[in-house]
Amino acid sequence: MDFYPKFADCFERVIQRMRETASNQCPSNVEKLMNMKRTAIFALTAATLLVCGCDFFRGLAGRPTSAEIAEKRVAVEAVKAEAAAREQARLDSLRIVEEAAADSLAALSKLETLNVKVLAVSEIGAVYGDLGKGYSVVVGSFKSVANAERMAAKVADEGYASSVLRFSNGMAAVVVEPRTKIADAVRVYEKVKSEKFCPDDAWILSNN
Repeated sequence: MDFYPKFADCFERVIQRMRETASNQCPSNVEKLMNMKRTAIFALTAATLLVCGCDFFRGLAGRPTSAEIAEKRVAVEAVKAEAAAREQARLDSLRIVEEAAADSLAALSKLETLNVKVLAVSEIGAVYGDLGKGYSVVVGSFKSVANAERMAAKVADEGYASSVLRFSNGMAAVVVEPRTKIADAVRVYEKVKSEKFCPDDAWILSNN
């Protein structure tokens, strides 16, 4: 730093001026000037310590400097933030599970109220077709595959995703709007029931 040479040079000039003045003064004044010199030296030492800061003494004592302390503080804050994010993710997952469980219970209660039949694939037999995992509303079962395909086309014309599934007992079923959650399947059922193509005995097929 340019501060130290300039400060030292200025201080030396002051001391020299004090010496020149002291040669022309009486002993009492000389003593005063020496006291001033000692005061000036003390002030220079104090200024140096202030400029250097505490890091010099921390280094001598083997303690971390202010920069190292700041770095550690940033690291600690990062760890805290990561822990908070993990905790929030855990709470979000728990909330999703609780909401899903509540939806499922509400859906089962509604199914009971609507008196809707829910059959599992295992109760019917093997299924030939892309059922996927979840629930589908069945709007028709036919012995003839051709009749089932005509029904599926009619349902598709009304704007619903539909397909034909064939069971090992020889029946062909028309399924509408597959869903992964029972609550969503119940909502589809309620919507489809208002359509003219939907029979009174529509039911829900479960592949879970």
